[in-house]
Amino acid sequence: RIASVTGAAKQVLQKLRPSDHFRLVLFSTNAISYPADRSFLVADPDTIAAALDFITKTYVAEGGTNYEQAFLAGLSADFRADSDRRLLFLTDGEPNIGKTTLADLMTVINTADPSGVRIYPVLFYTNSIQLLYDIAQARGGKAQNVERGDSLQTVISRLMFDLDIGGVS
Repeated sequence: RIASVTGAAKQVLQKLRPSDHFRLVLFSTNAISYPADRSFLVADPDTIAAALDFITKTYVAEGGTNYEQAFLAGLSADFRADSDRRLLFLTDGEPNIGKTTLADLMTVINTADPSGVRIYPVLFYTNSIQLLYDIAQARGGKAQNVERGDSLQTVISRLMFDLDIGGVS
């Protein structure tokens, strides 16, 4: 399952336009960010290649799923006030480390980001996690499930269309 999540992240990166900016947060038991500071990167060929390399060389599934750390790392970014602020949240499991309830996670999210970054969860090969649907609804996003047998290319294209990111192929 994790290979599908990292594969999807790589496909999303490869569909970004030069006018897009991005930042990665990889999470399992802990969360790590790329870049390590709070900045965003311009989606040019060099930064995308470096981000793909970061995913390949850095990500290790540690056995846990820590939504709290992922949201804190993702929402700590230096979002521009004039930008369309969105967080794409790819996961293959339910939270089992840190805060795990809707109330606790919404407190973490709203405290970390009072400005209203929209959250778009994508759930890979797991039961529908109502928690993520509720977070998406509360934050103006949209949750999607990827089921076994779904074409990852189709799912990514649909997601990119929904987010108005990159070309749809």
